Amino acid sequence: MQNLAQGWLLLKLSNSVFLLGVAGFASLVPMLIFSLFGGSLADRLDRRKMLIGCQIGLMLSALLLAVLTSTHLLTSSGLIAIILLTGTGTALSSPAYQALIADLVPAEALTPAIALNSVQFNVARIVGHSVAGLAVIMVGEAGCFYINALSYLAMIYGVWRISVRQTQRPSVNSLHGMIMEGITYVRQRPSMLSLILTVGCASFFGLPYFFLLPAFGRDVLHKGPRELGYLMAAVSVGALAAALLMPACTRAFGKQRVRKVANLLFWLCLVAFSISRQYWLSVLLLIFVGLTLVLTLSTVNNLLQVLAAPGMRGRVMSMNGMATNGTAPVGALIAGAVAQRFSPPTAVASMSLVGLLFTAILVRASADDYGERNAFSLNLYGKRSAAPDESS
Repeated sequence: MQNLAQGWLLLKLSNSVFLLGVAGFASLVPMLIFSLFGGSLADRLDRRKMLIGCQIGLMLSALLLAVLTSTHLLTSSGLIAIILLTGTGTALSSPAYQALIADLVPAEALTPAIALNSVQFNVARIVGHSVAGLAVIMVGEAGCFYINALSYLAMIYGVWRISVRQTQRPSVNSLHGMIMEGITYVRQRPSMLSLILTVGCASFFGLPYFFLLPAFGRDVLHKGPRELGYLMAAVSVGALAAALLMPACTRAFGKQRVRKVANLLFWLCLVAFSISRQYWLSVLLLIFVGLTLVLTLSTVNNLLQVLAAPGMRGRVMSMNGMATNGTAPVGALIAGAVAQRFSPPTAVASMSLVGLLFTAILVRASADDYGERNAFSLNLYGKRSAAPDESS
């Protein structure tokens, strides 16, 4: 709800498509700066307590945004500053959140646990984006922000109540040493590095489309906030379908094959969306954009969770988070500048075609199929065949 409301509010305050790109940059650049730091903390501290602290900070940030909006004191620059603050809290909490999933379930249940996590996340996005369009009309942007601040209480209570088993902690004491250890760990494992580069490409060239959706809704498709909510919800409908289909798809075709095909289809659907001028066709295309993107990201997430040693999982997931969200800010700035100079469709189409080219190069370069050429293979639930442990 807050994502939709703050994008719509920023467009009202500034009437600048470029600032939508700046807002995207502000929301995700903390991932680039703080993600490795957050991952090291996740491997060093109690992940549950760390997550609770971050959620309290995010709740206060949402409350500040609500108060400033309702008192008419909020400016475009102030809104972007709060978006930056919220992004920092998310960057610090995301590695602990991702690593905590593997702490809660046995290894054989990791794949369905990740799929279930994706289901609940995308159900919330579908409902939130659909309701947000109506809520902006009924209670205004400030009302959306107050509701969001209140919702953090449920999150904090839920995390407080769960019980987490103890995991191995790193032997390196300094945070700098832990960060360098994590970078070396991934760099020495080509399979991990290839997976992280895949999501980095999708993030840099593909994710900026989402920050331009308010401009697509208003200026390209000529619709209001309610229809914009449906556009955003369509992405989550596709993402939910991907989460439900992922276990069956990976069982039938293998994780790497699903990842490669879904990634290529993601770019094609995004190009088609940039060309569409029919509202319901755009909604349909965004469903497929969400489906193919989440199939790509979820299979990468699953493979990295299985490959990473328990004591390294927080740092590995922080690098995955940095690739997924940390490179998108630069892409968002570029997309915003191109959209301001030419048009939002031109920005999305041109970046998608470049992303498709890089993806094709990356797929060709990584000709080794993960489950067929390596010394070990992964089944649906992430179990390894008898083979040397890559993490040893």
